[in-house]
Amino acid sequence: MEKKDVIIELTGVSKVYDGTTVVDNFNLYVNKGEFITFLGPFGLWQNNNSTDDRGL
Repeated sequence: MEKKDVIIELTGVSKVYDGTTVVDNFNLYVNKGEFITFLGPFGLWQNNNSTDDRGL
């Protein structure tokens, strides 16, 4: 993977809820032309809702 192709980069992301680590040292690289989505407990509602909130 060439660095110039990466358009989104998350490195070392961690999340703790109520003292429990639920994500530890997560890395994500999204290259130009790739499509990604995050699926949560309510399906794609979060993604659609956030798009609506931004007026898109």
